[in-house]
Amino acid sequence: MPVVFETNKENKSFLSVWKIKETEKQLAELLSFTELMRNQLKLISNSEKRLEWLASRLLIQRLSGLPPCVSHTSSGKPNLNKSDLNVTISHTKGFAAVLISSQACGVDMEYPSSRISKLSERFVNPTEEKYISGRDEPTYHAVIWCAKETLYKTAGIQGIIFKDQMVIDPFLPEKSGTLSGRILFEDSPVQEYDLSYKITDEYYLVWHW
Repeated sequence: MPVVFETNKENKSFLSVWKIKETEKQLAELLSFTELMRNQLKLISNSEKRLEWLASRLLIQRLSGLPPCVSHTSSGKPNLNKSDLNVTISHTKGFAAVLISSQACGVDMEYPSSRISKLSERFVNPTEEKYISGRDEPTYHAVIWCAKETLYKTAGIQGIIFKDQMVIDPFLPEKSGTLSGRILFEDSPVQEYDLSYKITDEYYLVWHW
């Protein structure tokens, strides 16, 4: 089982990252399928997406000890059927990540690529640009993007604008560490979040639990 990173918080929240090296057949043989899951997999035609789907369900099965049968709300938020646990899922090139918790949670991961920096004007605000300027911009952009995706998944606020209504406070990227983020949504009180992150040569990972 190629779990490359795993951590937990007080044995109540569990995060695991899987590096996908198996074939689809090998992954499927490890999974306890329900009829709903078989039907969900049939709807996925892309071979890479099928591998990501299988790996994420195996992680859910591993972390929860429950059948990894997941449905989604109208907003796309995953729900673990017949369980009160919160589940959040992320995929990137060759990897899957799952976080399960009794609390609101979020996780996001991305592989290193110039594409994130090319889109940075859409999600990096002037406050963040000020502390990024002249530094390792690709790393900052990737971590900030993952952090804001994590905030979005955690808070579940529809229609939030990543650039204007989310702020990631200044930080200096290390191989792993913590971040602070805020959501400033319309007239609602400011919501503050503590985030954790991990940076490797193969992926960026940010989570909240």
